[in-house]
Amino acid sequence: MEHLTPAQQHWQKVMASRRGGLPAEMSRADMTAYENILHRLRADQAQLSNIQGNDRKAAYKRKVLPNYRGWIEGVLESQSGVADEVFTRTLVWHIDAGLYTEALHMAEYAIQFNLPLPDNYNRTLATVLVDEICDWSLAVKASGKEDEVTASLDDLLSLERITAQSDMPDGARAKLYKVIGLTLKNDDKQQALALEYLQKAILIDKDIGVKKEIEQLLRAVRKQEDDTPKK
Repeated sequence: MEHLTPAQQHWQKVMASRRGGLPAEMSRADMTAYENILHRLRADQAQLSNIQGNDRKAAYKRKVLPNYRGWIEGVLESQSGVADEVFTRTLVWHIDAGLYTEALHMAEYAIQFNLPLPDNYNRTLATVLVDEICDWSLAVKASGKEDEVTASLDDLLSLERITAQSDMPDGARAKLYKVIGLTLKNDDKQQALALEYLQKAILIDKDIGVKKEIEQLLRAVRKQEDDTPKK
């Protein structure tokens, strides 16, 4: 499938930003624009249904997501809060593709307006974000492979901020704190903060699996305190 031209992207953006108006104010062109972008989404979903491997699915999503950029920008610009399957579906595709910064930018808007996820998701958006981003980060940390792309510290802190007021299972919240703590752990200047996050994680979920790391950090932080010259 060919990528959209800049002019087509701009048209998408304009149509998406106008879609937030009152139904009586919407022209046939506005409604047709959504039908067209929804048709593109259905075509991409059909292609994805023929792909079995997750890596190949993620590669396909990275390939086609630029075709939705104009629409996404228009939705974010409108700040209308109108339910939009194209927006929420491509939000999840950004997560699947490892495009976390873009996904979180979209998620902040979706959570603000409580946009519904597509029908096949039985979790809240906040839980989907934490599960998908943190499960992959934990898997990579367990594998010992440092060349795999995972969420950056900035992305993880954005995820914490965006989901702070959202309801989610205790295990999910603890998992987020665990990943932040483990990400901070190897920075000597951040070990005290890493310890705080891991302690918060185990207080929420005692089986989160951070006891060894907490013991190591307690020793490291105490040593730092002992080595700090007293004034």
